[in-house]
Amino acid sequence: MPALRSVDLQHAAHTMLQHINVPALETIVFRDVEYHNLTASLLQVLSHSHPRVCSLSYINVADHIAESCVQSLAQLEDLRQLCIEDTMGYWQFPTLLAALTCADDQPPLAPELKDLSLLFGQHCWMRQNADALNAMHQSRKEPRVCASRAVVALDRFHVDAKDKRT
Repeated sequence: MPALRSVDLQHAAHTMLQHINVPALETIVFRDVEYHNLTASLLQVLSHSHPRVCSLSYINVADHIAESCVQSLAQLEDLRQLCIEDTMGYWQFPTLLAALTCADDQPPLAPELKDLSLLFGQHCWMRQNADALNAMHQSRKEPRVCASRAVVALDRFHVDAKDKRT
């Protein structure tokens, strides 16, 4: 599928990524994925198709633990938009936010990221999320250089901590 630019995959549909060539893929949306190895599918398509994914969304994805997300994002140098909606409490946000935070001695994940949107359920909201969010946001308010790597500023940063389950 050499011209496919966008996919919106639900449940186990992400496994098809392992079997198709999608070099033009720019936008990926994963929704309602539980108990499947989403990271393996994403890493496989990145390794065999080499798409320049610019937009990635995870919407109520259960098995995407922080280390897996960091591993996936490390492969997405061109990522400009990241959306994570987690109303069920699946995600470990402090680990992800720490990896997105600029530090003088290490460049953050997704140095081209301009748009970050996070939806938490209230039951997920903890003080550590607030501290990690603040640190990440402060570090990416302005363009800068981290460990010899240029990092763009976040143009849009949206956080919603309301409980959407009710």
